Amino acid sequence: DVLEATADAVRRLGVDPDRVTLQGDSMGGFGAYRLGTRYPDRWAALIPVIGHGAANRNLFENLGNLPIYQVNGANDPLVSYASALDDVELLDTLEIPFVFYGLLDRGHDPSANSQCVRDNAKNHVRNTNPADVAYVVDPATFQIDPERDLEIVYDSAYWLSGIELSAA
Repeated sequence: DVLEATADAVRRLGVDPDRVTLQGDSMGGFGAYRLGTRYPDRWAALIPVIGHGAANRNLFENLGNLPIYQVNGANDPLVSYASALDDVELLDTLEIPFVFYGLLDRGHDPSANSQCVRDNAKNHVRNTNPADVAYVVDPATFQIDPERDLEIVYDSAYWLSGIELSAA
């Protein structure tokens, strides 16, 4: 589990929990959006590289206090550049802070596309006391299976209390 592994690394390595960024390349870029939209309070910045957030756009409002650095190659045969541009349009509409690196002469090449972005993200510190918060949940995406002792529910963030689910 990414959240458990992150907590373990922070504890064992003495990492400042307010400086942990969520990064992923290719399928990991899709996963970064998935985890970032569900747990926005845990990260200093979100860096989806060669991925997009199409499956999670209904939760993009949750990203309002999380700087985003998205990297996509326009010539990528595997990941839709048009979908990445749809992310940009929605993030802009929601007034969420982001930087989009649309690399016109690149394809599906995460390592060449992202090192400068990762270097810049090291300077971010998690916003532990945001002035404004939007937090949307989608119970249809919860994973609960008592037979396998599985309960993956995202319905809280440390900077919020008294959350109750309601029909929107």
